[in-house]
Amino acid sequence: WRLGFIIMASHFHVDTSTLIKSGSEPVCVLDSTNTLLESVLVLLKHNYRSAPVRDTTTNQYLGLFDFIDLLSFLAQFLSKHKTEKEILANQDSFFNATIKELTNISGRNPLTPIKPTSTIIETIENLALGVKRIVVQQEGKISAIVSQASLIQLLSKHADEFPFLSETVKDRNLGLKSIEKCSVNLPALEVFRKMNAFGLSSLPLVDDDSTIVTILSSRDLKLLFEEQSLKSLFIPAEDYVARVRCANPTIAEPFPYIVVHTSATLKTVLLKLATTKVRRLFVVDEERRPIGVITLREVIQLF
Repeated sequence: WRLGFIIMASHFHVDTSTLIKSGSEPVCVLDSTNTLLESVLVLLKHNYRSAPVRDTTTNQYLGLFDFIDLLSFLAQFLSKHKTEKEILANQDSFFNATIKELTNISGRNPLTPIKPTSTIIETIENLALGVKRIVVQQEGKISAIVSQASLIQLLSKHADEFPFLSETVKDRNLGLKSIEKCSVNLPALEVFRKMNAFGLSSLPLVDDDSTIVTILSSRDLKLLFEEQSLKSLFIPAEDYVARVRCANPTIAEPFPYIVVHTSATLKTVLLKLATTKVRRLFVVDEERRPIGVITLREVIQLF
């Protein structure tokens, strides 16, 4: 894949600044003394997926915080408080934890800095090898966040230039693997627990016929902060997702946009990821049973 990006960078005159302009995420710096509740509400207000955390004492960046870290912290909290009564009785300690304690608590969100002058290959190598976000840092300040999604946006603009994108998911065996899933009737709490245990950021919810119905993701934890209560964790996962949609009426149910069949071309996969801005596509059979999942990293590595 490295050779493909070298060719693209030289042929299309692409550099790191082009990638930043193509789709970098806006930056909002969180104060290390903020509570978890305050920090998540800031992310929700601006519709951000992550934010760097700065130590108010040293003025140094501690790392990145995103919903994966929130998922890890929830799992830790649930391991200490077992029953519904105990969880609800201690929920204030959950919401009032300081964000400094939770920065990259998942271990999956390292602070990876680059300079605006970094080569495009250096930037892309980090993204292709698994780093989801890179911060653009100059003179001690973070000016932009470049993510795997930023690169997908850039690649989609040049999709017609890559003949191999006419191949199908089946041709490349892309994302076809056994995947974890949960019943729509399982309490949301148990789905989030499983999500964290398997190091995932989302899980498909299936009915009794194993047909995919919807998806629950770590970002859906935002409902707890909109309600400022953990009570919704105890309802069935399908109902939890419905509450998320009701609380955010501008967000339409994503199906069929986040599923593809094995006959879909790689170009279709790339464009779906770019236009919907989702982080993964589930591969389904003719009965809409999940048979795989395609991540941003897997698509990036095709090149």
